This record gives sequence, structure tokens and C-alpha cells, in this order.
Amino acid sequence: MTTSATQRQAAASVKSRPPRIADRLPAEGENGVFTESWFPLCKSSEIAPGEMRGFGFLDGRVVVMRDRQGEVHVLSAYCPHVGADLSVGKVVGDQIQCAFHEWRFNTDGYVAATAIGDPAPKACLFKYPSADKYGVIWAFNGETPWWEIPDFDKPADALAIRVEYDVPIYPIDPWVICANTPDWQHIKIVHKIAFDHKQYRDCLVWNNYSMQGRLDGYYTDNKGGALETKAGIFGTSIFMMQGNIGGRWIGVMTPFGIPKPGHTSTYFILATEKGDGSPADQQIVDQTLAGLYHLAKVQVGEDKPILRTIKYAPGYLTASDAMLAKYLKLVREFPRSHAGGEYIR
Repeated sequence: MTTSATQRQAAASVKSRPPRIADRLPAEGENGVFTESWFPLCKSSEIAPGEMRGFGFLDGRVVVMRDRQGEVHVLSAYCPHVGADLSVGKVVGDQIQCAFHEWRFNTDGYVAATAIGDPAPKACLFKYPSADKYGVIWAFNGETPWWEIPDFDKPADALAIRVEYDVPIYPIDPWVICANTPDWQHIKIVHKIAFDHKQYRDCLVWNNYSMQGRLDGYYTDNKGGALETKAGIFGTSIFMMQGNIGGRWIGVMTPFGIPKPGHTSTYFILATEKGDGSPADQQIVDQTLAGLYHLAKVQVGEDKPILRTIKYAPGYLTASDAMLAKYLKLVREFPRSHAGGEYIR
């Protein structure tokens, strides 16, 4: 074949090559806004009454404080006086005291007093809606929550709960991990779970912030028992599964936090029903929770090399991606804001 013929063949090949499609979704923090979702900040056990700690949140920093009555408050971390980080201060009574000039703030975030005696200025911290639920302290990104953290089907006082924090932090947004649940190909191929995806599709219940449905199947690699569960995603940051695995009721909630833009922290809320209090039954409860944690870590491990390197951008989706596409549409249209932005940065 002559050089010119080879060149003509190469040019024809380029013309027939389909273009790469990358329909990128808006990232958390893009254009200065984040999805209005509930995000975990820390374990409940990390903040005792009268204590306070600072945490990275969204594109800034907040303090989590628990008052003497045990109520949790999440406020912007920087003092409006000259910008000192309040987390290096202390709690005095039910007020936060700045370490720099000892300004004090009440639990609504307003200046209560200045140490020097000057009249308290009309300055304040931003107070995030917060919750202390299932052993985790949460913050909602927004002025007022318009949806609630989901509940397990079993009453909270009937549950034994174990909370764990996973490392490392993933260099992706939480919704990328959440998108794995409606991604049936991923569930079957990566996690080796056999199930009828058409049945799952037909029973899914959707609203403007969540999707949830029956997920019955089994692990083809024998890492877990038979699944008789329902699974779903809430907002852009919470995975939840509950039902029977191996004949015992379990609940798993995995909330994903944003300690800084483009990064995700992972918590595991693991639950099973309490026993009768006997040593033998408590051993079964402890073994169940330990087994759940092991299974969760195994599945996270299966995803880890993918999630640490992916550049998520939907391209050529196929028929089996119908529910994934629907969830990505929900993410794309999810309300976004950053009411506390100027306070936490």
C-alpha cells in the first residue's frame, strides 16, 4: 500500500471514529454552591456536653458544640471580630468563648458579650440546621431542611447501633458514590450480587430527593448471605439498606460528608435488633454488627481503586443504565445553595 493510500485510510478512520461523550454533572462547590443535603460531621460520642470541636465542612469550617442539656449546635467557626478559629476557644456555660479576645456567642450564634466590656455588636455566626441521630452529628446545607434524614423501620430504642468512620477520604463528590446504587451493572459486576434488576426497577419509589425499592438477591462470591432488603439513596449523600441478610434483620446507613470541595468522608451506621440482654444473645448482636462492618469494608474495598481514580462523566449509557440516568437527572436538578458561605470561609 502506498503512503498516500495509508494516509487516506487513516483519515477515513478518524472521520468514522465516534466522538467521546462526557456529559459532566456540576461538582459540589461549582459556582459557589452545594447540594441541599444532610452531611455527617462526626460521631455523636466525639462531643460531650460542654465540649466543642472544629471540622472542615463544604468549602470552609464549622464548630460542633454540645450544650449542658445535651443539644447539639453547628455554627460557623470564624469569629466575626478578627477571624480567630473558635474551635481553639472553649465552652463557658452554654456559650462559645473565642480564645483571642474572649467574645462570647450564644447557641443561636449571636454575640452575647465582649470581655473588654464594649457593647456587643450586631454580629453573628451562621447556624446550620443540625441533628444528632443514630450516633452521628449531621448538618444540613441550607437555611431550613426541606427533607429529613431517613429512619430505619425498627424503633430506635429497639436497635443496637455501631458507628464507624472509614478512611481514606475519597477525591470525589458524595453523589458519585451514591450513583453506584442505581448502577445495576456496577452492583452485579463489582460487588458480585445477583438480583433481578427489572424487579428492582419496577418497585422503585422516587420523589424529588430520594429513590428506594426492594433489593432481593445473593452474593455470588459467598461474602454475605441471601439478601431480602430494600435499598435506596436519600439526597446526594446517604445510602441506606435494611432488611434480612442471612435470616437476621440488619440496617446499614452510609452517610457521606464533604470535609472540603471534591472530597468525601464516609461513615457507617450499622444496626440490628437488640437481644434479650443475656450474654449469649449480646454475643450474637456483637457478632452481627462486626460482620456488617466487615462486609461494608469489603464492599468499600472493592470500589476503592475505581473511586480514587474516576473522572465521572456519563457518556454512552445503555438500556441497563435507565435508573442510573434517572438518578443523575435528580442530582443535576437538585437544589443548591450556600447560605453559610461567607461565614465559614
